Amino acid sequence: MENTEEIKDSSVELDTDGVKEQTLEVEEQQVEVSETDLPKQEVDLGYTQPKPEGIEGIKVETINEEVKPEIKEDSLSDVSEKVKRRIDKLTFKIRESERREKAALDYAKGLKNQLDDTKLDFQKLVKVI
Repeated sequence: MENTEEIKDSSVELDTDGVKEQTLEVEEQQVEVSETDLPKQEVDLGYTQPKPEGIEGIKVETINEEVKPEIKEDSLSDVSEKVKRRIDKLTFKIRESERREKAALDYAKGLKNQLDDTKLDFQKLVKVI
């Protein structure tokens, strides 16, 4: 309940050792500026007008040549060999991880069987004693 009262009261007590309380009044000055009062100036944005074709009136001829990449059969076979190698490498990694997973499961099953056998032997010994 105290927390809600503290939240409602937003005033904060300040340390005022040796300071006398003063009241200050500040007058707000309202300045109205209308668009007609502002001087209109031209602003340079750094843009320039586009120049005519070429430099200083010199015309530049444009040549439209279509560049077709030459595909060599050798490059295709090189690419396909590289792709095959990458696929083989990834396949090897996947199979290796599957093999490790199976080995880990087999090891865990063996440990579980060994633990169960040990528990049975222990129970038999407890009954005998």
